[in-house]
This record gives sequence, structure tokens and C-alpha cells, in this order.
Amino acid sequence: LLAASDRYALLRLDSDGYVERWNRSAAAMFGYRAGEIVGTHVSTFYPDAAVEDGAPERALSTAIEESGTETEGWRVHKDGSQFRATEVISPLRDDQGRHRGFAVFVRDVTVAHEELATAREKRDELDRLNAASRRHRDVTHALLDSTDHEEIETSTCAALTDGTAYEFAWIDRATMSNHRREWRASSGIEPDAVERVLPEEWDNEQTAEFEHADSARSPHAGDRTVLVASDVTATLEDDTFEGAVARVPLAYGDTVYGLLSVATERPGAFDDDERAWLSTVGRQVGYAIAAIRRRNLLF
Repeated sequence: LLAASDRYALLRLDSDGYVERWNRSAAAMFGYRAGEIVGTHVSTFYPDAAVEDGAPERALSTAIEESGTETEGWRVHKDGSQFRATEVISPLRDDQGRHRGFAVFVRDVTVAHEELATAREKRDELDRLNAASRRHRDVTHALLDSTDHEEIETSTCAALTDGTAYEFAWIDRATMSNHRREWRASSGIEPDAVERVLPEEWDNEQTAEFEHADSARSPHAGDRTVLVASDVTATLEDDTFEGAVARVPLAYGDTVYGLLSVATERPGAFDDDERAWLSTVGRQVGYAIAAIRRRNLLF
């Protein structure tokens, strides 16, 4: 069975780790003929980094000390390509118990390793989506508990950064008096440090957005899309941010009350689903601000 498979190999090493016996299964797996490989050290089958780290010698020593060892790692074909393998090394002894070499059983587990890696990527993606959905839920609760405009903004930012979904969140608010930013709420980052994270290309667009802020009217305010800047790098005190930033208007009806921005270092952030979710958050916050303002007009 071993001789007919390129997924399993059995070979024998001498007491110093040099190939002593080589069969068809080993030839099929690694690509060497017996005449090419017999007398070569087992480190030939390891990547350079593993050899430099002493992995082959360590595996042989452990096999002697513990009467056998099993490891998993990358191995190298004759053509230089790598494959994932599990390796069982058993020490061989004669009738007097003297060490005579090693039996090495190698199994190619590349397919299983790739399937596991894919499963982990899917799990991580689900974790990221769940983290974002939890922020959505917490924002909703924060809005229900808020009693004024400022509290809506500060609690929204805090809810968005209370987890792993976003590193920073901030809201810029403007008034009709000067069409400029008057107030900035933030969480995870100091308000004055936001400028380091804010993409330069947003400066003019942000001013244009603010021209429609507060009581200004814009026919398509509720339909505005989420703006995303990728590959954003910023130095913040002793730390460096490398990720993406998204921005959404806080709108209700035709009125835009400000701009909500979130920043994250998550890979693959701000896909279509997340953008749709952020757009919903923008409308929810806009509605909450409008409700607070209407209430204040009544009392």
C-alpha cells in the first residue's frame, strides 16, 4: 500500500540522521530516486528556515529521548515546492538496546491543512461579522437611553468601539452659522488626533457635506452612500494605525446632522453588507437626533 501511494512514505535513517533506505513510496512523495538521496541528511526535506532553527536535529533528539515523536510542518519536494506533512519518527535499537537509526513515517496532509485553513478563515470572517452586528445592537440600545444630542453622539461612538469591530469612532457636527465643524465626539481616539487618521481627500468633501448639515435641506440626503478609504496609515503617539476608514452621514429625511466615521484594522472590512449596516446606523442616529430636537421644541 505504501509503495503505491504518494501520500504516505516510510524511510530509514542511520543513527546520525542520514538516509539509509529509500523505497518507492518515499520516491513518489519527495521526487528523489534512491541513488540521489541515500546518504543525504534528513534536513534535505525541511525548508531552509526550519533547518536554520535546528528543527531536524531537534526532532531526532526528541525521538531518542521520548522513544518516538510526532510533528507537523512543511516539507520540501525535490523541485523545491513545499507540502504540509505529519511525521512520526521512531528510534530503532538492536537486541542489546543500542541505537541503530530511525524509522520515519511521513504523511502528506496538504489537502486537510488547506481545508482547515479555509474553515478558519470562514470562522474568522463570521467572528468579524458577529462583532459588527453586536455593535449595531449596542448602538440601538445606546440611542434608546440617550436624552440629548451630545449624549447620542458620545454614546454612539462608545458603543461602536466597545469590542473588536472598530478601533476608533468619531462624529463631526456642524451648524449653519459657519458651515464648519463645531463639535467632535470620539471614542478610542482623542478628538484632536482624528485629523491624523482622516484621509486627506475627504477634507473638501467634508466641508461640502457640512453645508447641508443641521437644518439644511438636501433632496438626496437619505440616499447618500458610505464613503470608504482603504490603506490608511497614521502615527498616533507610540502606536501606528494601518487599516481602513468609513464615513456615513447622520441623516433623517432631508436633513444631515453630521458625519459618523469609524476606523478599523480588520482585513476585508467595509464590504457591501457592512456598508449597508453603517448606512442603517447613520439613519438611526439621524432619527434619534431629530426626535430629541422635536422634543426640545415642545418643552
